[in-house]
Amino acid sequence: PESMSSLGWVGIARRARRGILLGPKSIGEGDLIGARISAEQVRTPLVTGRGWTASAAGAAITVQVPLTVLGT
Repeated sequence: PESMSSLGWVGIARRARRGILLGPKSIGEGDLIGARISAEQVRTPLVTGRGWTASAAGAAITVQVPLTVLGT
């Protein structure tokens, strides 16, 4: 079996099939999270804090990530 360190972060993301794409540059990037992303979705700029994730059926759905300020 491959160790996780030999896969790198891209291999780990592809194997897990989950995550959030914050600024995809190509439709192929949807494969990383198991989503089908259209060319129109790639061309349309996302609002800051929003991204794409995969539904259970593999469709790309929009999610919003809250801005969190950590106390020091």
